[in-house]
Amino acid sequence: MEEAGRQNPVPQQGACHRLGPPGIAQHDRHDRMVPRQQFEPHLLQSLSPEPGIPGQPAAPPVALLSLGQIERSQGRGTDRRGQRVREQIGARALLLVVVAGAELFTGNNLLAMAWADGRISTREVLRNWGWVCLANGLGAAGLAVLVWASGQTGLNGGRLAQQVVHIALNKQALPWHEALWRGVLCNVLVCLAVWMAMAGRSVADKAVAIVSPIATFVAAGFEHSIANMFFFPLAMLVQAGGGAPATPPVTFSGMLGNLVPVIGGNLLGGSVLVGLTYHVIYRRGSAS
Repeated sequence: MEEAGRQNPVPQQGACHRLGPPGIAQHDRHDRMVPRQQFEPHLLQSLSPEPGIPGQPAAPPVALLSLGQIERSQGRGTDRRGQRVREQIGARALLLVVVAGAELFTGNNLLAMAWADGRISTREVLRNWGWVCLANGLGAAGLAVLVWASGQTGLNGGRLAQQVVHIALNKQALPWHEALWRGVLCNVLVCLAVWMAMAGRSVADKAVAIVSPIATFVAAGFEHSIANMFFFPLAMLVQAGGGAPATPPVTFSGMLGNLVPVIGGNLLGGSVLVGLTYHVIYRRGSAS
């Protein structure tokens, strides 16, 4: 038994953190996947919030996703080549988050699994979600300021700025129930991508796992709360700087009217429809 333990050590918490949670893709000598029931505890352990680290902004990758959506709104996105480019941008955005070890609010909705298993308390879950959402929002807004200050929105004769405002106005005009369900569908796909990426042993494995659900999310135009935290401040800055018509205005109240249902939808889709659903499935599997 001791010899076997030395040959197949159990990874410690924090090992290979940037390549995914420990124990998710452990293999035996015949390169066969270890049964899911054996590595679910590692999954729950790795999803628990790090003490003293409430969250890290994941704004740069999310901004890539936002830029993909900007291109989607322009005429060049009607052909197949443009569609593939948009999908790859979105997939690479989440890959940067997963591989670099950043904290993204929508991905952290999977903490509901650890909560349901009794590994973390309700207070710890809410603390993690609150701090990470706040940090992501500050990072997204800060990056919007940098993009605006760089003059990036003035490209293509100012058409990029006009598209940013157009997208923000469309999001601002969404009925709350549509924003809610688009947020649900968005984070179902995002959390499925994160879930599948955890099974990868290498960066290439994770990239392959992420592409399909994120490509679907970008192509469908669902609502991602952190991406919207980038769009609205950037649109308001563009209008304030005269880069686009000031009427109708993108407003702070309009931003809140979008973010509240979208955040709620992201929480419902990621924590309930993905996290708790898989928790119930694999708890039953281990019990039987």
